[in-house]
Amino acid sequence: MTPSEPPRPEPEPTPFHAPPPWRADVPGISPGMAAPAPPAPTSAMAITALVLGILGWMCFGPIAGIAAMIVGALALWDIRASRGKKSGAILAWVGLSSGAATCLLFAAVIGFFFHTLHRTAPALPPTSFTPSPPSTSLPAPPPSSTATETREVRTVETHVGKITVVDIGEQESSLPSALRQQRLIAEREKQLLVLQTTSTECRPCQGVAAALSAPAMQTALASVRLVRTDVHIFSQELDELGVPSELIPGFFLLGTDLTARDGIHGGEWDDDVVDNIAPVLKEFVRGTLTRRRHPNIVSPTPKPKGTVL
Repeated sequence: MTPSEPPRPEPEPTPFHAPPPWRADVPGISPGMAAPAPPAPTSAMAITALVLGILGWMCFGPIAGIAAMIVGALALWDIRASRGKKSGAILAWVGLSSGAATCLLFAAVIGFFFHTLHRTAPALPPTSFTPSPPSTSLPAPPPSSTATETREVRTVETHVGKITVVDIGEQESSLPSALRQQRLIAEREKQLLVLQTTSTECRPCQGVAAALSAPAMQTALASVRLVRTDVHIFSQELDELGVPSELIPGFFLLGTDLTARDGIHGGEWDDDVVDNIAPVLKEFVRGTLTRRRHPNIVSPTPKPKGTVL
């Protein structure tokens, strides 16, 4: 008898894992598919940044715009740190960008407003002066506490940096004699003689006097001997020299016979500030001022002294 073989063990059945139950309430899920993970919640700070950005555009301007930029940056940092547990990065970026745009727009509007205000500010026109007849004495102008020029009795010489300023006093017996003396001093000191017509109550004249110490004026009038004459005192003699005294301040270059050969007045610039005055005077004293608003203000021929019979 043949010995029988030992019985072979039967293989164990493979365990069967049943698929999750089918959910009819989830669209796009067929039987046997697992339900997707729920979406990450939107960051509350991202929503706040978006709302602040919209409010900045609508009514609150840069106040809400700055807040939107800060909250938006914090929201982006919080979303990145959550590692996918929070969403809303796009909302945070939109809020941050709209806040930045609001601030830039506000700054541009303010800058344009001040630029327009500065350009449209009315400039003080040159002071108009009508001289009285020679036989009538001119009354002294009322004192001004803000005036930088005063009526001098004696001729006074002062130095403002590189500029020599000479105020012709009313005690001078003759304006041509005083100018002739100043010309000799200017030639000795290697200076350029420039005659300025002025008056103590002339506000544009005060603006020029106040600007003399500025660096731009020091450069424009370097080595200039600025001789100032009061039109109230020397109106007749100025007229005889061909120097008009109706509009002041006036600036004149004199010829060898002391008559005016070239001149300008304060109507050549706008506001009486350094940035407007200095470029014009710099070109004038150097003889390069070709474009002028008021050309040919110098009388072509001086009026003769005395009465023509």
